[in-house]
Amino acid sequence: MAIVVLAALASIAGCAQAEEESGEETLTEHSTRFINFDFDEGTILRVEYEVEVVAGPNVQVYFAPRAGYEEAIGFSGEISTYYEQWSTLDTSYTRREFRLNEHGTYFLIIRGPVEEGQVSVVMYTLDYGPDRTLAYLLLSILTVTLVGLPLLIYFLYLRKHSCAGPPPPTSGVPVRTTEGQQPATPSDSQNGDRGTKEEPPRSIGRG
Repeated sequence: MAIVVLAALASIAGCAQAEEESGEETLTEHSTRFINFDFDEGTILRVEYEVEVVAGPNVQVYFAPRAGYEEAIGFSGEISTYYEQWSTLDTSYTRREFRLNEHGTYFLIIRGPVEEGQVSVVMYTLDYGPDRTLAYLLLSILTVTLVGLPLLIYFLYLRKHSCAGPPPPTSGVPVRTTEGQQPATPSDSQNGDRGTKEEPPRSIGRG
């Protein structure tokens, strides 16, 4: 079962690939570059983009839903619907990283200088894909559990048996002795009960 779960998590972490779009754009006054993508699968989408002006004046960078795109291409061209926390106006460099949890179509909008005759050269990179943080976290926890739990059980097993001491004797009857005295054998015990007989001295006559 654990192997199946590991395989499933690894598949989740590796099957969905991140998408990336990058390029260089020359923007004149009031010209705009649109980069869009769809978020229609999964629960969380990681988004990261970077915009840098390599020549010319500052530009406006918006991250917006479809409503902002429709405003940008409308009659006035003014954009009022966008995500302020993920946008940077009047900038020569910006980088943002965030996560989306609502499906839809999103737009990175780069608008050129507002003064007539000005030109800005911009380099941009947009990277987006599924957020794998949770999958990697679950995979790490499960891996540590599967590897660490058997090692812990084995360690406790060795500790229990090392503290148990030597095994008791399996045969024979223990004999209690006093300090400095050897246990008596049956022959010694019998001799002790009988005692020792002393022979009377012999008289030696004169010859």
